[in-house]
Amino acid sequence: MSVKHPFKIFNKNFKLKNIKKVFNNSIKNKPSTGIDGININNFEKKLDIEFEIINRKVLDKTYNFSFYKEKLISKGKNKYPRVISLPTLRDKIVLKTIFNTLTEIYSDDLSNELVHSKVDKIKTTIQSNRFDSFIKMDIENFYPSIDHKILLKIISKKTKKSEFIDLLTKVITQATVSKSNDSIDKYSNNIGVPQGLSISSVLSSIYFIDFDKKHSIQPNYEYYRYVDDILILCKKDDIQAIFTTIKNDMTNLKLKVHDLGISPQKTDSGSIKNGFYFLGYSYSDTLISIRESSINNLHNSIIDIFTQYKHSKDKNIKFLYWKLNLKISGCKFEGKKYGWLYFFSQINNEKLLFKLDIFVKNMFKKFNIKYDKNEVKKFIRTYFEILKNRTQTTYIPNFTELTRSEKKDILENIFNLHGIASNQIEYRFNKLIYKTIKEMEKDIQMY
Repeated sequence: MSVKHPFKIFNKNFKLKNIKKVFNNSIKNKPSTGIDGININNFEKKLDIEFEIINRKVLDKTYNFSFYKEKLISKGKNKYPRVISLPTLRDKIVLKTIFNTLTEIYSDDLSNELVHSKVDKIKTTIQSNRFDSFIKMDIENFYPSIDHKILLKIISKKTKKSEFIDLLTKVITQATVSKSNDSIDKYSNNIGVPQGLSISSVLSSIYFIDFDKKHSIQPNYEYYRYVDDILILCKKDDIQAIFTTIKNDMTNLKLKVHDLGISPQKTDSGSIKNGFYFLGYSYSDTLISIRESSINNLHNSIIDIFTQYKHSKDKNIKFLYWKLNLKISGCKFEGKKYGWLYFFSQINNEKLLFKLDIFVKNMFKKFNIKYDKNEVKKFIRTYFEILKNRTQTTYIPNFTELTRSEKKDILENIFNLHGIASNQIEYRFNKLIYKTIKEMEKDIQMY
């Protein structure tokens, strides 16, 4: 285990050259406008000034965040919407640099395990037949309930650098508003971590470091946590004792879980053989599949693609194939993998994938569009490419590897964007891919 020097890491990351690198790698192609209304075009006109302001003010402890702009995302009928906090472009650079600093400081403590890796471990544990029962828990109102004092105390164990602690305090206490309002005090949020920031997830993981360590080494159960969802695999006789221990440990973090038997959708227990849901997957003895609501969401998303084509003026069949094939195969971009089937790649229910391919074929028939088997990708083929040919596959597009000529061809023939200057092709293409990825991720946001 390497020795970390938080002071050096913080100073290094907030040097001008690293601030500039953060902007070019993480902000430039994914811009969103904050409460100040400054868009990427105006921001880029004064980049050097912005970088200098960040560097100087962060290091002399005078940097102040703007209010976060409120964005509401529906969680469904009769549910309060999720409040997302959108920072300004300048603040996004600072937040991403803080994220890089935290992940470097805590590189030995935090797990970057993806969903499909957790599911693979769950699958292996179930197949071992060590346990006959499960406990599934949902942390109530997770991000908005994180206690500031506890969080900052945990971080202070690693670094007592006042500039960093002061900056983090401002991050989590800044208010989220629907519009700029002088009547609202800055830094008036006294509980919870704002959702939607680049550091929200890593702060929540740091909050759970000791909790996760404790429950991951218990001999009589296996523990899995992903954000606010917890799964325990155990023996039937141990259910109540394990639940009580976890609930008490949650209380120490000033968090709550629903009691057993009160709300089965939130907290539940039972026999593994009778099946359960976790992280969008359904587990029933040896069959690992996808919960029905996730399948229905995908169906509706595919129908939307055909409906949009039906009502479009130009009836661009290439655009239909583009949207549909990305929905089926997903894609790779900047070293990451995106898509519905990448998320659900740990299933062993091949029949479901054949049914999805039939569903797609039936949509062509329903919307009176000729089905071309050479143009339309298949779920079952994608599944085996992910399992057997993950690194070498050309079936799943890797947009980072495309030449400028190939990107130009996509812009012109699929998106009908002609006459783009040569030095703008990369930017316009990446912008469209980021937008496409954002749409793809909606299929799995609610599992």
